[in-house]
Amino acid sequence: MICLLTFCTYSCLAQHASIEKDTLTYNSHKYCVGDTVHLAYGSSGNKGFEFVQTGSVVLGLRSLDKRFSKADVVVDKVFKQRGKYYLRGKQIGGPALGFSIFIDVEGAVDNKEMKEKE
Repeated sequence: MICLLTFCTYSCLAQHASIEKDTLTYNSHKYCVGDTVHLAYGSSGNKGFEFVQTGSVVLGLRSLDKRFSKADVVVDKVFKQRGKYYLRGKQIGGPALGFSIFIDVEGAVDNKEMKEKE
């Protein structure tokens, strides 16, 4: 009985991402095309980003380096792929000009790689 109650409580409190038109909702925060999101610090062992990647279709994707901490990204697309929810955008200024940045929203928010909108 206790296990069942614990599972039900956890399921009710869990936040799940969803997409409606050009808006991604997670943790009661909305991320829309045209919004600027702020990266925080990477959560991998070398302080690089685990849930934020950069690259292109031609060159492939790679994890974002720690030097991108505190960067701003303008969202140009929200999408779901293989069960994960992503924001795609371009960095404002800085060394990644021209490359898209892909943010796994659930992983980035849960691991504090991206600041939640206020």
